[in-house]
Amino acid sequence: ANYPPHGAELDLGGMIEAADRIEAEETLAPEYRRFLVRGSSLGGAKPKAPTTYEGRPWIAKFGHQYDAWNTCRIENATLKLAQDCGIIVPESKAITVAARDVFLIERFDRDPSGNRIPFISAATLLGTDRIDGGSYQEIAVQMRRYTAASFLHQDLKQLFQRLIFNILCNNSDDHLRNHGFIHVRGQGWRLSPAYDIVPQPDMGSPEPRRLTLAVGMDGSREATLTNALSSCPVFGLTQEEGRRLIDRMKAIFLGRWQRVFALCQVPTKDFSALSQAFVNHLR
Repeated sequence: ANYPPHGAELDLGGMIEAADRIEAEETLAPEYRRFLVRGSSLGGAKPKAPTTYEGRPWIAKFGHQYDAWNTCRIENATLKLAQDCGIIVPESKAITVAARDVFLIERFDRDPSGNRIPFISAATLLGTDRIDGGSYQEIAVQMRRYTAASFLHQDLKQLFQRLIFNILCNNSDDHLRNHGFIHVRGQGWRLSPAYDIVPQPDMGSPEPRRLTLAVGMDGSREATLTNALSSCPVFGLTQEEGRRLIDRMKAIFLGRWQRVFALCQVPTKDFSALSQAFVNHLR
């Protein structure tokens, strides 16, 4: 077999082939293992790999061949919609390689010269290695201790907006490693751009929807906007400020999601399932 030499960069077509081998649980040659890592997603890890595209560093993510819907295009569209709702996100795109869709998200832990920017996850900020517990309130409390004062107000509001958006888009994979912080030279730590925001299909369960991180001040994980509103003070927001933010984001989300997803070329056949995931629980 022709394996890439050490230090070489694997083309996206080769990455897709390697990702398929992982999915099929086939043995992956050691020469390929360094290109692909499994994500820490609780909902089933997707293979991902660092790559260079158009001269810039990105992370490439590959959907499974038998996914319930087009995860690559949906993740790209979801980030665009999050940006419309006021959330800071990296540049992203979905491209087609060898008749397969690939999701690309630009690396925010690299500067324009490719040098590493220090990054930690919220799990590290909280001093834990768990990913199946914690709360948005715990993150906010630690942000008050460790993030730069010049960024704190904006970043606490951003974290609250992410909580709201995760409820709106039914992203229950919001664990501590899917929130991060970058170190700004000369200033200190701040919340990183949002990433790994992926809607989850509606399972039709009679049980209330829940996020991985606790939502309400009472520790409840129920994914309702009312529950989120109870935690406004820890984010430095009054109830009225929180309500206005929620109303604005909900209006943008419901008013734009179909157009944004169509512009991002999400297959029309996925819209019915997305509508079930997005709309049925909004209250």
